[in-house]
Amino acid sequence: MRGSQEIKKSVFLIVGILLVVFSITVVDVQHKNSPDKDISWVNSDHSEMFSPWYSNNLDYSNVIHKNISIGIIDGPINVNHEQLQNIDIESYSIVSRNQSSEEDMEHGTSNLGIITSDHNNGSFRSMVDSKNVKVYSAEVLNHGFAKQKDVAEAINWLLENNVKVINISLDFDSIDYDLKEALNKANDQKVPVFMAYGNGNYSISEKHKINKYTWYVDLKTQNERNKDVLQLPGKDMVSISSKNKYDLYNGSSYATALATAITVQKLLMSETIILTPNNIEKTINKYEGG
Repeated sequence: MRGSQEIKKSVFLIVGILLVVFSITVVDVQHKNSPDKDISWVNSDHSEMFSPWYSNNLDYSNVIHKNISIGIIDGPINVNHEQLQNIDIESYSIVSRNQSSEEDMEHGTSNLGIITSDHNNGSFRSMVDSKNVKVYSAEVLNHGFAKQKDVAEAINWLLENNVKVINISLDFDSIDYDLKEALNKANDQKVPVFMAYGNGNYSISEKHKINKYTWYVDLKTQNERNKDVLQLPGKDMVSISSKNKYDLYNGSSYATALATAITVQKLLMSETIILTPNNIEKTINKYEGG
């Protein structure tokens, strides 16, 4: 009996470890927990992060369109953050808030902060001024996990609300039928979808391009270039945290948010609100330096 109990304990321990590892590979929440509430430390110590990847490289005077709708599929967002209080956010909780963890909200909030914030509030500037956009937030994370059927449902909800760009800062080992159908529906409506690459245990040959309007985004490294995916910076990215503070974040999720932000800003300054895949790739490669 005692031996049986010991075996059960060992099995539970192994399963617990595997669950932790898997949750990290699904969404890469990596941040440095800076204690400061204000953004002055970023301006003084990390000012290089604002150029060329952030607002210093964008022309905000030439905004043609207003109210571009952005779809975010992630964890919950802290709408009470000082940078988000004036932003138009509509949420759809596919996973109950009671099922989401603090890290899920950290991931959702920090990813949105890469894309948009209130440019009239303090010195922090994300890529897109929140006054020009509306955010539709689909909450799918449950302690770092996301089900493909929930992501598919989220995409369909976003398309029903006529979003122009979709950001999915998570990944799966393979794409099932329902999720692929939802991504193809976005393709048919010519809605760009950006998904984080590198969190799943698959090879690039298995799934690097689902359709013309879906891209995987990976971290840009100094000595390595992957021509099959979009690559952008994702190291020491300055963003907002779920605790009304600011922090530095790392991971392909943040490179994905950057691709979304660049595309949204391009839409704001374009004559048309529909971009071709070639135009999108050229715009992102310009910021990548490729």
